Amino acid sequence: VVRGPRALRATPRELGSTVVIGGLLLLGGNGLVVLAERHVVSSVAALMIATVPLVVVVIRLVTGDRPQRPTVISVGIGFAGIALLVGIGGGGPIGSLLLLVVAPVSWALGSWLSPRLPLPRDPLAATAWEMVAGGALMLVAGSVAGEWRGFSLSHVTGRSWAAWVYLLVAGSLLAFTAYVWLLNNAPLSVVATYAYVNPAVAVVLGAAVLNERLTPGIAIGAMAIVVSVAIVVSAESSSRRVIRVMRPRAASEDACADDTTGTQHCLSCTATCALAATAPGAAGSAPAVP
Repeated sequence: VVRGPRALRATPRELGSTVVIGGLLLLGGNGLVVLAERHVVSSVAALMIATVPLVVVVIRLVTGDRPQRPTVISVGIGFAGIALLVGIGGGGPIGSLLLLVVAPVSWALGSWLSPRLPLPRDPLAATAWEMVAGGALMLVAGSVAGEWRGFSLSHVTGRSWAAWVYLLVAGSLLAFTAYVWLLNNAPLSVVATYAYVNPAVAVVLGAAVLNERLTPGIAIGAMAIVVSVAIVVSAESSSRRVIRVMRPRAASEDACADDTTGTQHCLSCTATCALAATAPGAAGSAPAVP
């Protein structure tokens, strides 16, 4: 608003890229989680979503990168936890749990592609266009699925409106802005702790507030996932001295570049800063630099 409409300028090619990234992040990532959480307890959903850094490591392996050995081993531990949760039907039906397996893959792929596609130079503008594109795609998907049938604003309860406002303000505006600020002003090793702190908090809150049942199988799967993500974050964070958010580059450019001091700067838009923090090599074509 302060900078005016010029800040949102983008070429047709850049807009096309925002549709791809917005679709993968919002429709494939968030959208599938919304569908799954109608039948899966929140604690299990949070644990499955937390596996995004593990999926990024797999993408790096497939594309020729060579993560550190502890990272690769921890990914195996994490996926064993996922298999346990799905196998025991932890917290929901198998179909919904499989949606929670696909959602992190979609989010990770969108995050990995983001610095490789031409996007608006202004990271906030890129994020805005991605949200618009992803929201439009979700509206289309919801319409095709027939979600408008029988819908009326008068049927939306005050509790639902309050939840929507909370997610809008606390989740989108405050939390996301705070996270971007922390990426630029706090040590990476501290910022990245969200990746394994969030699911642990979700499990505790699910049991304490929503009376969600924490079975031994879910507890073991949760421990495997949280520990594996913690190892990945710690190992990958230690392989970079500094990571900061900068404008994304086109696919033809190197997504990461070393400066004269050996510090590596990850070029990533703000929509994918979470992945840049937990898997630095995923945000660039260059392999991890110890």
